[in-house]
Amino acid sequence: MVSKIEHVSELTKWLRETGYHDHIEGIEVAELPASYRLPNPEDKPLLTTICASVARVLRKGMEVVDFDKSEVRRLSRLNSRLLNTVIPDTISNTPFRRLQSEQSKQKYIKTMQKLFCYYSRVTGGTNLQTKKMFVPTQNQATAWELVEERAYGVLEEAKED
Repeated sequence: MVSKIEHVSELTKWLRETGYHDHIEGIEVAELPASYRLPNPEDKPLLTTICASVARVLRKGMEVVDFDKSEVRRLSRLNSRLLNTVIPDTISNTPFRRLQSEQSKQKYIKTMQKLFCYYSRVTGGTNLQTKKMFVPTQNQATAWELVEERAYGVLEEAKED
């Protein structure tokens, strides 16, 4: 079980900034991997379709950054800083830049796919139900419904072909 942090030395800067330690406190460690594991296409076609879409969107975005030469700029300096901003009502001083290796890109994509899987399973009530992990905002819930609706449409279109 993930226990409460006992000493200040255990609380890293990342943990303080994300609050992740509070989020997973009291959860059985063995339960965590199943909550973010990438889906099996046969068992979870809807979530598999969503993960494929996440990968496609991220690859397209990375292509913009990969080929963003100053003479044919496709991503403004302001937008590249906005893309790298995680704190609301601020703008990062560091612009979003291309990832150096294909391995880094794949890891980034896989991490985002796992985040979508986690959100789906926790809000859908299939994983980590021993405590209330989080409550999505109305906008998040609506956006997720739209994502699922579109993914379902993609699956239906594929059946017709």
